Amino acid sequence: MTDFLYSVSYRWDVRYYPDYLELESWIPYHFGYDKYSMLGCSYLTDVYVVLTDLDRRLYVDVLPEIADIRMLPRDFVMLEHDPSVDKVYINGGLDVWCVESIACASVA
Repeated sequence: MTDFLYSVSYRWDVRYYPDYLELESWIPYHFGYDKYSMLGCSYLTDVYVVLTDLDRRLYVDVLPEIADIRMLPRDFVMLEHDPSVDKVYINGGLDVWCVESIACASVA
């Protein structure tokens, strides 16, 4: 949840995180689509990404004034069509995605 609530400078200061949290498993802003064509390009290893309805609504309905910074509705649409991710579980507002790590060239 801290990935969605705190500033970049706060989140990247590792002293605030327990050792068991992996820095590379955080969800990048805009799912990385502002830098790459696929989410898998943002990771060095395969990871699971868990999204809830709150994650989707937070920047679309609750905080639309900062959606340009964090997540836009089109980012969620792109995630649905991203070939580097597979939806492995869905249950009433909880989606689990398996993200395959892929070496990519930056688009930005």
